[in-house]
This record gives sequence, structure tokens and C-alpha cells, in this order.
Amino acid sequence: MPPDRRGGGAVPGRSRRERDIAAEGHHSPLFITELSRLAAESGDLGGAAPDLSALLAGRIERLPAPARRLLEVVAVAGQPIARRTAARAAAAEGEALDEPEALSRLVAAQVVRVREAHDREELLPYHDRVGEAVLAALPRGSKR
Repeated sequence: MPPDRRGGGAVPGRSRRERDIAAEGHHSPLFITELSRLAAESGDLGGAAPDLSALLAGRIERLPAPARRLLEVVAVAGQPIARRTAARAAAAEGEALDEPEALSRLVAAQVVRVREAHDREELLPYHDRVGEAVLAALPRGSKR
């Protein structure tokens, strides 16, 4: 029997732990892999599924400040944002921004996607949960 890709049903032969990790990861292969790796590294293979929000917050916190600023701009936009616009907004926040370097770090960390739209590149969070984690970490008042 093939796995239930809709996310609602139990998959025969899967442990409760595996089902919990899949549910916490919103059935995203990236998040399932990361949560499974976190559980294995922590040695906690029998307890509750690791918390995806905490995993994402840690990943975001470890980003260099310029990359984190660019990610914050992308998340606050709430919709795809032109690459140039995002870079200008992130640079306006303080020190100079090496946009290609910052963007390559965000893409490598799988927290931002780049897509072609008409005659420009647009940036957007890799997944809704990434955007939510970024917004949750921002101080009040900086979400404008």
C-alpha cells in the first residue's frame, strides 16, 4: 500500500514516533529530515517529536546578521518580494549588505526560495513555517 500523501491517515509499518515527526514537519521532506536528524543527534528517539518552531528559530538565529536581515524583510513582506526591493530594504537597516552572499546563505539553509516572475526574480520563504518562525522572533513594532 503506498503512503498516504494527504497527511491524514496512518501509514502501515510506521511507528507513532515517525508519524509524529511527519505531522510536526507538515509532511515536508525537508522538515521531516531535519526533525529526524535533530532527534537522532539528541539521542531522544523515543520521546515526543522535536519542535519544528524551535528547530527553525535555532537555524535562523545562527545566520549571519546580513542574511538574517534579508530573511526578515522577505518574511515581513508576506508575499513574494522583488529581489532588488528586498536587498534595498535589508541594506537600509544598517550596515552594508553583500546581497549575493546573504542570499546564497539563505538558499543553502533552505529558508528562502528564488523564483522567476515576469522579468524579475522574487524571494519568498521556503515554507510558511519559516516565515512564521521569522515573524515570531521579531521584536514588536519591527513587523512594518
